[in-house]
Amino acid sequence: MTHKNIPLTIAMITAAFLGGFAAQLLNPLQAIAAQGQSIKAQQFVLTDESGRTRAALALTSDNAVKLGFFDEHGKPQSAIGGGPDDTHGIGFYDATGRLRGMVSTPTNAPTGLGLYDQNGISRAGLTVRNDGSANFGCYDPQGQARLLLGTNAEGQPAISLRDEGGKPRMAMSISTEGQTALGLYDQTGFARAATLVSADGTARHGIYGNAGAASAELTTTPGGATELGLYDAEGNARAKLSAENDGQSRLTFNDIEGNPRAAIGTKADGTPALGLQDQLGNTRIAAALDLQGTPGINLYDQNAQGRASWNLDDTGAAILSIVDQTQIPRLVLGVNEAGQPGLSLRGTEGEKRIAMALSEQSAPRFLFANAEGIPQIALGSEADGAPGMTFYSTEGTALSVLGVTPEDKPIIVFKDKDGQLIWRAGHTQTMQQDFALPDPQ
Repeated sequence: MTHKNIPLTIAMITAAFLGGFAAQLLNPLQAIAAQGQSIKAQQFVLTDESGRTRAALALTSDNAVKLGFFDEHGKPQSAIGGGPDDTHGIGFYDATGRLRGMVSTPTNAPTGLGLYDQNGISRAGLTVRNDGSANFGCYDPQGQARLLLGTNAEGQPAISLRDEGGKPRMAMSISTEGQTALGLYDQTGFARAATLVSADGTARHGIYGNAGAASAELTTTPGGATELGLYDAEGNARAKLSAENDGQSRLTFNDIEGNPRAAIGTKADGTPALGLQDQLGNTRIAAALDLQGTPGINLYDQNAQGRASWNLDDTGAAILSIVDQTQIPRLVLGVNEAGQPGLSLRGTEGEKRIAMALSEQSAPRFLFANAEGIPQIALGSEADGAPGMTFYSTEGTALSVLGVTPEDKPIIVFKDKDGQLIWRAGHTQTMQQDFALPDPQ
């Protein structure tokens, strides 16, 4: 080896560690202690029979030890070295002398493996950090990361697919709790769709708006219950469709505060129902059909207490009932199965005190009762237009009847408590029956 070849050799060794090789050094190399006789120098160069450098070992000006191997044309093939800060690395080069592969163990950076294309652009890399996390990346011709996969310090795996700008467009991960996730992102980096599966098997599928706020979310449980939620532009839940494990299904509409305001669905037995709620979420109107198909409507106060109901039974009777705060009926209005309309006003115990109705012949009747609900006075007319009034005992026995016959003749009848005639005055065509009130219920 001639003295004039030494600068050229050192330059070639130095070139072998440029282009990113010295920036990422991996995998420690054990130092081999020299034993016995030794030759000491700052650099060694191995040449072939033509005098071309094929290998060189040198201590560079920055106090780094480097060993390089060259081809017959003097192009670097591989290099190994260690820096003064305990950084170690190995580099591999192509026929043009470009770095194509690298392993490095930097002192304060991740241990890594890098692969480069013919233009010297990093195209793939593997790193392991001191916290135990590991990552593998694939890069495009511009050096932009397009595929990243790895595990964090806790061992959670994740995969990220990125666009030409380096923004994540799809990501998958598994948490330490066993939750799996898949996310799809737009060009601005906002999530637009996601699927999550919890450790218990609950699955959630979400669709999101331009700003990343939820627009729709579908949830299924291990038992088979399913729920679909719809959200406004601010991410507020506005509608929910659910099917429960017990067979119930429900569609709920919420206000901007997220309070339920309307719901429609079917119960576990298949009966349909509809509910309207106030701003606090309390049901104020409810409508339903029972198993026989009989409809019913209930109205509730601000304390969710039922105050009015309208029902139609299987006989054809339609009844409207209004109750007080203690749920006692105080007013009942309806039409019975015979088509007779009626109205009753009731006392604090629900007993009838005042009632009115039309008979089957559309004759009007009025009734006044005592605190026990026993009739005391009945007023009305017959189908032929003859008016009359009946007075009752405290036990409800008709005692007297006052009326007018169809011929416009007055009549008075008195009876005892057993209903036996005591005295009668008026036209011989007497009116002796009392005016019993048809019950609309």
